[in-house]
Amino acid sequence: MALISLDSEQIKSNKDLEDTELKLFINSILSPQLNVNRKFNLVTGFLVLLAIISLSSRISNSILILQSDLVIGGLILICMGLTLIGLRGHTFNSIIGLLTTLMGFEIIYANLEVSVMVAGLLAGVTLALAMIGSYLLLAPTMEES
Repeated sequence: MALISLDSEQIKSNKDLEDTELKLFINSILSPQLNVNRKFNLVTGFLVLLAIISLSSRISNSILILQSDLVIGGLILICMGLTLIGLRGHTFNSIIGLLTTLMGFEIIYANLEVSVMVAGLLAGVTLALAMIGSYLLLAPTMEES
């Protein structure tokens, strides 16, 4: 019987914890500074999405080999990667933006070219960019020898 009451008390304390986490989350959403940043990011994302929808049909019609769903997916990755590079100035965000842009290009280009050498070259470029990014992130913390 004591174990059951202990479990119910733990459940009540977990609910209180969840309630406070929920309140903190709601307060962070309603804070004015974060609200402005989120509104700007939403508007930017919406404008990019409109540009992608308008461009994807033109690209799919001009190059008949390309499938429209792959073009839309690739353009979303390219544009969101470029947006991430443009809006954020940190090294990590820049590397993630470059990798995202490269992945979008690979999606579109893989539909055009089925060569294994090209796929290997693109994979090598991706790995090199990831290694350079990891070095740039770790370089400030390395000890001088």
